[in-house]
Amino acid sequence: MRVRVLTIPPLPHVKAWFEIPSFITSSRGTIESLKIAICEQMFKPDNGTKFHHSQISLEVDQYELLDHSSAQIVRENDLIEIKLTQQRLSGVKRKREQ
Repeated sequence: MRVRVLTIPPLPHVKAWFEIPSFITSSRGTIESLKIAICEQMFKPDNGTKFHHSQISLEVDQYELLDHSSAQIVRENDLIEIKLTQQRLSGVKRKREQ
């Protein structure tokens, strides 16, 4: 199955067709496995970019695709926006408002 992908800054600009591997579109494939495939194929160290799948989020129609969801929710020709996730700073506590 092929989908359209579009990266959102600060990621490097990519607007392309992406072929989702058949093992991901099977009944056991998840959005997390799709994110792994996207990172392996689109963000490689040899082109100066490398991201871990946990650093990106995927959205269709402005709705986030959750990692544990089945990849079967993605349909042929969907436009998937790829965004850099906002990492929470661990160990930083917010002061309680009074």
